[in-house]
Amino acid sequence: MLFRRKLRTDVARLVVPETAALLAPAVLPALTTPGARLASARQRRFALHAVSAWTYVMAAGIVLGALTLVVPPARFLAHLVVLPGALAVGALLARGGSWLAGRTRVRATAGVLVVVALAALAVPAVLRWYRYPVLMDPRALQQAETAGRYVDGLPPHQAVVFLVGYEGGKPGVYGPVMSERTIRIGMPAARAVDVHLFVGAPADLLAGRRTPPPDARAAQATGQYWEDVRALLPAHPPVLVLEATAPMEFAQAVGEGAPVIGPGVALLRGPAPPSPLPSAPLPREVPSLWAGLVLGLAVLLLLAVAGMGWTALALPARSDPAVFVSLTPVVGTGALILGGLAASLLGVRPSGPGAVATYAVVVAAGAVLGLVDRARRRRREHRGGPGGSSQT
Repeated sequence: MLFRRKLRTDVARLVVPETAALLAPAVLPALTTPGARLASARQRRFALHAVSAWTYVMAAGIVLGALTLVVPPARFLAHLVVLPGALAVGALLARGGSWLAGRTRVRATAGVLVVVALAALAVPAVLRWYRYPVLMDPRALQQAETAGRYVDGLPPHQAVVFLVGYEGGKPGVYGPVMSERTIRIGMPAARAVDVHLFVGAPADLLAGRRTPPPDARAAQATGQYWEDVRALLPAHPPVLVLEATAPMEFAQAVGEGAPVIGPGVALLRGPAPPSPLPSAPLPREVPSLWAGLVLGLAVLLLLAVAGMGWTALALPARSDPAVFVSLTPVVGTGALILGGLAASLLGVRPSGPGAVATYAVVVAAGAVLGLVDRARRRRREHRGGPGGSSQT
């Protein structure tokens, strides 16, 4: 199975960080940098317990995924490496930097060591990124964006079904999964949640029955799509077929009279557009270097702004500025995930004005709570009481 092959590949490539991750709960207490400003014993115990819990849960997820294939075990391995593994390696580097600084009496040695290590880490990451196969078909994304213009003209919240083939797309049996992701990316942001997938033949869709999967693996990979779409079919929603994601089914649909409403887009069922759809431009598989740098920095800045107030609320009063700055994007990501979930439960769509409003509320709530907590700490300090982080 693809999940197991991916796990074997990643385990072989991540031997050093995954070993550090598994040893993190045991080695982190012994790697405290001499002279560092330590948190209270209670905060230290909490941090170590959190790292230990993360390590054990991720390890259990790897075992569960490898045995059942219900979840991809390689994802748990990545999360195992990214937190406890990074903490253990970082603590080891800090310890080594302090040891070198003590022997050479050069204060910048520790910082230089960290910078060199990060630069060295970036080299295999860049090489791996540009050697990794591109699973998304640019032609499929182009046709999805063309079809998105039709979907955008449908009534708001109108469900639309895309028919894809068992054999279409990459990689292998998970081709329909990649087709679904490609189609959703090509939709207008506000309509991505209106998309549903039917995997199989046009005649079966029109008859309201599932096309028999070719094997058990295909049945397992596509069962969720049938469970989702089967309740919609009696309502006769619009149905589109993209040539790139269902070449054989596209030919069948056109042969049975389905009109081609745009390049590579057939309308199996639904109202016809007033005029043929113009073709969307062929997208680039990978953005340019400068575009990637600018977009990456912009996203990092937005995440940092979202996390400033929440980070100030969580950290002790006299935390190192470097710790605050480095944590803001991570905390901002978590705050936006929780804020987006809450907004979705309240019926706010995660696109357009709804997305902007959700971001603004998360930023404002963090800023207000951070300022209130800061004022509370100052009042306690003026009265001679202990400072520290908020317990809310």
